[in-house]
Amino acid sequence: MGEELIVFDQNTPFADSRAIAQAMELDHQSFLDHIAAYQREIERRFGFVRFEIVRDPESSTEYYVLLTEEQALIYLSYSQHPRARACKQRIGRAFSDASEQIARAEREHPYSSTSWIAFLEAWYQLFGSQQLRAASIEHGLRHSTAFAAALPEPLKTAFFAPRSGSSFAIRLGRMLGKYQGKPFGTHKLIIQKGYDAHMGAALWSVVIEP
Repeated sequence: MGEELIVFDQNTPFADSRAIAQAMELDHQSFLDHIAAYQREIERRFGFVRFEIVRDPESSTEYYVLLTEEQALIYLSYSQHPRARACKQRIGRAFSDASEQIARAEREHPYSSTSWIAFLEAWYQLFGSQQLRAASIEHGLRHSTAFAAALPEPLKTAFFAPRSGSSFAIRLGRMLGKYQGKPFGTHKLIIQKGYDAHMGAALWSVVIEP
């Protein structure tokens, strides 16, 4: 059975390096070597490359990589393999389908999103119900690997691979405003918005619904 080209982790789509190699009819280790050759450049432009390990007691340890859409497409652009172009088109369509699937699920059940629940749980564990400006939340993300790793998309990509001239704090505030006031998950975590009149800034907190 072939590998799934797109896999989901906390409602975020990734391309599996094993499936990409299989689609290109390429040895997986050769594709891993290709990833390693450009890893520093890719991480500088598009965020950390995510390596995973599969340990099987009856076989040797297997390494593979989960790539974001931008990472997968740029790696395929750098490849000289004759099947790279067709695979790049297939990857693009697969990520587009995955994004539509996520958007549809978010529209139908926005407050059961596993990625947002995980993010709010990490937030509450770190800050409790403390009111914070978006810039302070960003500061917390930069000092807590676990908190940053829990960011839902598209915030995760905006945080780890920011575009020139963009403000993550502004984007974060807009996303929080979109979901404020509704309970997330079984713990009924709620995003609340306040206002700091002295600073002229919005204040955000996560509370548990009574």
